[in-house]
Amino acid sequence: MHRSYVLVLDDRPGAFLEAARLFAARGLDVKRLSYNKVIDIHTVFVDAEGEAGALDRVEEDLRAAGLLPGQRLMGKVVLLEFTLPDAEGSLVPFLELVARYGFSLSYINARAADYHVGEALHPLGDEPEGPGAEVVRAGVYVDDPARLEVFMDEVQKICPCRQLPFRHEGFLIDNSLFYLSFAREVSRICGLTKPEEKRVMVNANRLVQVLETTTTDPYKPFDYVRQFAETTQRYRGDAYAAAARISHFETPGGAHGSLIEPPCGSDTWILEGEEGLLFADTGFALYREELRGAIQGLYPTWKPGAGTLVLSHGDADHSGSIGLFGRAFASDGVIENYRRQAAGLPDWREQEPRGLAYSRLANLFSRYEPPALDGFSSLGARRADDPDPIARCYDAAGAPVTLDFAPFSFEVYEGKGGHVKGETVLIDRRQGICISGDILINVHGETRPQSEFNRLAPYLLTRVDADPDLARTERKYLIRLLGPGVWQILGGHGALLVRQS
Repeated sequence: MHRSYVLVLDDRPGAFLEAARLFAARGLDVKRLSYNKVIDIHTVFVDAEGEAGALDRVEEDLRAAGLLPGQRLMGKVVLLEFTLPDAEGSLVPFLELVARYGFSLSYINARAADYHVGEALHPLGDEPEGPGAEVVRAGVYVDDPARLEVFMDEVQKICPCRQLPFRHEGFLIDNSLFYLSFAREVSRICGLTKPEEKRVMVNANRLVQVLETTTTDPYKPFDYVRQFAETTQRYRGDAYAAAARISHFETPGGAHGSLIEPPCGSDTWILEGEEGLLFADTGFALYREELRGAIQGLYPTWKPGAGTLVLSHGDADHSGSIGLFGRAFASDGVIENYRRQAAGLPDWREQEPRGLAYSRLANLFSRYEPPALDGFSSLGARRADDPDPIARCYDAAGAPVTLDFAPFSFEVYEGKGGHVKGETVLIDRRQGICISGDILINVHGETRPQSEFNRLAPYLLTRVDADPDLARTERKYLIRLLGPGVWQILGGHGALLVRQS
């Protein structure tokens, strides 16, 4: 169980030591703390974890030691929650009222009451601007408690307001120290710059604000975020080559290809065409040089900037190294995903708050940048009124799209967004192969590093698929769409999957 406390400490070295000993004596784990200096004391926000009885007893200990608000004559801190229009300057009347009464702010935090998408995001990851409301929580240091009631009456004239108990379960009062330490730690792990570190702080804040209302321990997912950062960095350089699995295959139609399975991120499939190489998906951006080396080890005559690429979807773990290749094909939905990224808009993974926070953190750790759009060619889009879970793509003229790359000839299909919007499937019935992206993967054919890394995703996103029920329907439909015969499935993760029916 978690509980938050607000302490008042003298402004002297070692002042927190007395309180820390009280928490330790009760066997409690202090998970995070932060402080603000107010006049000649420190207001300290402490979030502790332990059994309910121990949390009750330490509160009595703190009260007896005179460390809780209200125990000193100089005043107390009250926690207020109020709703304001999400507009510039809406907080000013409240701040003016605080100043007029001579109170001090020890803490303030604002978040959107409803999440809006479709507005451009600030480069540092601020909340989207737009109409709506925001909830503000403020810690106000009141040196004259007798004036608090009158002050509250005046606040109510500005906006709806209520006073919250500092023991409000599940509410994390202040997290500045956590954000700072987390951002510094993962920035050190990933070698991020100071501006990038600030973006980590912004998105860590965003993630906690989502999680504190949806999970019992909103900080647990950060253990997995940290593992994400550590694991991706662990496989840089020679470690990538040691952990990656490379294999060769022959299609039922007699063509040849290779597969690069990195320790983290998507597979990269390579099909040997009559006039060059056709690649499918590119893995994480931070492994760009490692991928280049692996390709040149297989095909020494290939050079960066050569070859043709197809994208199964726009997730960062599939799209990181697009710039290695000369020409790229993608469905209109995938191209729109990249266009939104380039414009600073939430992409298809970022349409809900948790996905936005996680995506921005993952992009930072994996060094992802939106690709240049001038090198893309369209694979069309499914018709909006087509009810099938996976439907044929059509070009602007209304013709069904086929990607020809001799000896390969792919029919192009698009799912309804079970995994993510824009997801693309390519089927070559003559060669007996299907590039399925993450709609259908070989879970049981992953390497150990792949499996360990991929297990992190559900803890970070809650669900890997945007719509799990639809994703299951798409997988079943794809098997029926392929029909009888021997099929090789070139999925987004794991080894070549062979199906015979």
